[in-house]
Formats: sequence, C-alpha cells, structure tokens
Amino acid sequence: MSTITAILEPDSDGCLHLPVPEELRGGKVKVVASVEAADTCEDESRARLVMGEFGRRVLVAPEGAPPMTSERIKAILDEEE
Repeated sequence: MSTITAILEPDSDGCLHLPVPEELRGGKVKVVASVEAADTCEDESRARLVMGEFGRRVLVAPEGAPPMTSERIKAILDEEE
C-alpha cells in the first residue's frame, strides 16, 4: 500500500488527477480519499502539482530543494530498497 498526500487543482469539470505509483499501473486500484479545501498559505515547503505546457501536470519542488538529478533520484530509490 502507498500513502500519498497531495494538494491537487481540479480541472474545469471538477475532476482530480492522482499520480499512481508505477507498480500499481495496469490494473484496478483501490483509492481511499479524504477531500477538504486546502489553505493556499499552507506549507510552502512542500512540492506541488501545477499545470504545465501542453496541459500536463508538473511537480514543482519548493524553493531551496536540492535539484532532482538522475543521480539524486537513483539514491532515493536505492534508500527505499
């Protein structure tokens, strides 16, 4: 089971798009959700999803976060094993 905490911006039709971990793609996924209004001044030290070019959502790191180089991502993934 994966736990995801995210502040998402609904599309104009009210739909939210939740990124699904790669290991859960390709089949059915059970989602348990709690929905509440997010304080816009909430924790600015967290990453957030914004609408990027071509209508795709982009994860934006908070100011001062280390750059997500391929070496850094590999190190994070290695820590999880």
